[in-house]
Amino acid sequence: LFRSVDDIGFWGTTDEAVSMFRNEFYNKFGKDGVTGGGVASTMLGMKISYDDEELSSLMSMPGYIDAIVARFEKFPDMSCPLTPLPTNHEDVKFEGALDLDRKRLFQQMIGSLTWASHQARPETMIASSILASHCMNPGEEHIQLAMHAIRYLRGTRDRGIKFHGRSSVLDTPYPRRHKLDSMVDANLGGDAFSEHSRSCYVIMLNGGVISMKIM
Repeated sequence: LFRSVDDIGFWGTTDEAVSMFRNEFYNKFGKDGVTGGGVASTMLGMKISYDDEELSSLMSMPGYIDAIVARFEKFPDMSCPLTPLPTNHEDVKFEGALDLDRKRLFQQMIGSLTWASHQARPETMIASSILASHCMNPGEEHIQLAMHAIRYLRGTRDRGIKFHGRSSVLDTPYPRRHKLDSMVDANLGGDAFSEHSRSCYVIMLNGGVISMKIM
């Protein structure tokens, strides 16, 4: 179950559980004031697709990605990178004078990337998190890095978070159906301002990311 303002989404392991929750919800709040109630295809700007044969559901945001590409991309025919940041990227602080127009543009780009990373594209958080630390005085190289991340999204617009239901996925190499998988990692001295380490955790459920943070 999740809620955002006046939107509510819920999942159940059986049709009976879903029907019971829906009926209790109607009894509590009244059916006349509730719209929807069926299987969701979109929610909060995300596209939700289902594969009954594969027993999976995918949350993606191709429409949102198209919108930010149209807003920021000046060269739509440029090839798309394979990673959110260049593989040889080193975080470097810009020491030049503040450019207010560049700062405003950069903050808008990072805000757009951050929304995508927190909704359905968690792998791009490596870019949005690292670049966000430069929002007060970005250099031109930071604009190009943000554009790199946006072009990565353009090339992978239909990807997202996939949740699985098949035993061949969830029981290999060990049983993990309805169990949380948690992973952590750290990058020694990765912060351009303090030279402190950066760390990251990822929590997954049934093959899909449900929580991730880079610090």
